[in-house]
Amino acid sequence: MPMLDNCIDTFENRVVMYADNKDSNTEIAPDVTHIYEIPIPKEFRHSKGTKRVIVSLAFNPEVRKSRLDYMGHEMSFRLIRGKSFEDVYQVYASQKGKQDDALDLFPKAYVCDVTEPGSEFREKGTLQKGIFEFSNKSDEYGDFYYLVVNCERRWSKINQKYAVAVALEAADSSVKLVNVVREMIRTRHRIRA
Repeated sequence: MPMLDNCIDTFENRVVMYADNKDSNTEIAPDVTHIYEIPIPKEFRHSKGTKRVIVSLAFNPEVRKSRLDYMGHEMSFRLIRGKSFEDVYQVYASQKGKQDDALDLFPKAYVCDVTEPGSEFREKGTLQKGIFEFSNKSDEYGDFYYLVVNCERRWSKINQKYAVAVALEAADSSVKLVNVVREMIRTRHRIRA
């Protein structure tokens, strides 16, 4: 069920980041992977209670009603932690868009268990949502997680438009995430530029 307050208001303990890839410069090609760097600030990791990373993916594939595999592309996402961007890039670049399970590519500790629903059920649709919850206050996985968005070609050869949103949500309402995440993104952008 939609939660109206989450849709129309911003909270200090909940921040949303998104990418809307709807033009020819940002669409994803078939059998290609996009990797997003998700800031996971210390204030979020060390907050009391349960922390949630909520990922939502929406796409509009070319369809043919006369085919059993009616969608031209299938898309999926994985959340990887404790690795560098270069490590994640090297592993997924070698896959050429295949939907191999991340557990086959990385040790289990580095693959976030994104549930509600599981990936087998979630990946059958064009609107996908998954939630990763944790309560420990560990710094062992670093300040950034990596969201890997994968586009697997079925029969369509056109590029795929899609949007992805990631929400960081802390149970502790005293945590102030908005400005911390904004600064991490700005700093990281300056370093990469």
